[in-house]
This record gives sequence, structure tokens and C-alpha cells, in this order.
Amino acid sequence: WSIKLACKTFFFLFIGHKITLKNDSVGKMQKGEKRMYLINHSSIYDVILAYILPGASRFVIKDKWMKKPFVGWIQQLAGNVVVGEDKPENHQIADGEPDSITQTIKAFEQEMPIIVFPEGTRSKNGNVMGEFHAGSFKSAQKAKCPIVPFVFIDSYHVLDKNGTEPMDVQLHFLEPIPYEEYKPLKTPELAAMVKERIQKVIDANT
Repeated sequence: WSIKLACKTFFFLFIGHKITLKNDSVGKMQKGEKRMYLINHSSIYDVILAYILPGASRFVIKDKWMKKPFVGWIQQLAGNVVVGEDKPENHQIADGEPDSITQTIKAFEQEMPIIVFPEGTRSKNGNVMGEFHAGSFKSAQKAKCPIVPFVFIDSYHVLDKNGTEPMDVQLHFLEPIPYEEYKPLKTPELAAMVKERIQKVIDANT
């Protein structure tokens, strides 16, 4: 909760006066429940925005972000799953390496929802999404947990230094995808399905 308070304070002091957050409600996890949030990624501050999610949660994040001001500090305090990308055995989550899966499963065992950016890096083209890497979904399949697509629209405006008018950053929770629904799918098929559902929301709101 201290992390959530720090994020809200950051937005109030530096960004919050420029944006309006819109989000659909999503319930807190029940005891023993597992959940993975999949979020499209267009801003460096999406990590901070994601702390609007209910309850405690953890990210799977590349170790390079630990060196970033404020963002890295948050990751360290939050105890997020840090996956090194400089070692062969610790490739980024987009590659679905065993170390990232092992660490993510451990977080699930602690009844923590996991947040993943399946593009592996932020888009440089605003709301235009990049490829959803199939490896990002392997942990969910192994944990047999629901996947909750979480759509960020216009979050890249947070870094628009020329903007002076209030800006809307839309946050949309989609219906959870239960394991039984995606169980027959291979990871590339699952990645394509989730991306398609997110794309429909972006198209309908831009």
C-alpha cells in the first residue's frame, strides 16, 4: 500500500493535474485465487499507472528498469519479479525463459497477481501496439490462472511536454479469460487472441 500511495502522490504533484483516469471496476482477488494482468504498453510510466489495480500485485520486469529514477525505486520496494536480460539463462520475459517462469510461479504461490507487458517493450507509435510475444503467456498457462486484459489508451500523453490542456488516459478492464477457455490454445494463438480483444477496445475508444 505504501507503493500505491507513493504513485498517487507522484501523479498528484507532477502529472495528475494534466490527466483524467477512466477505469472500469474489477474485483479484488479472493484468497487462493491466481490472476495475470496483460497490459498494452506505450509509456514509461505505464508501470506507475498500473498501480491503480486493486490490492497488492507484482510485475515481471526487466532488470534494466531497476536503474531508472523513481521507477526503479518503486520496483525494489514492491518486490517485483526482476528478470535479467544480460544473462543467457535470464532472457527477457518476452522470450519465455525458464527463470522468468519459475520466479513468476513463486509469486503466484504467494497469492500475488502478476502484471505483464506482453509487447516486451513500449510502443513508439502511441496506441499502435507492437507484437505480443507468446512467451509472456507461458507462466499463466503453467499456473492455470485467469488472464485479465487491461487496456491503456493514450497513456503516452503523460510524457507529452507540449501538452497544456487536460488529457484523458483511459484504463479499461476486460472480462477475465478463464484457463478453461484458453487451455486448448498454443501460446501464439493465446497471444493473438488477447491482442485482438485489446485492439477492439482501442479502436472503439480512439
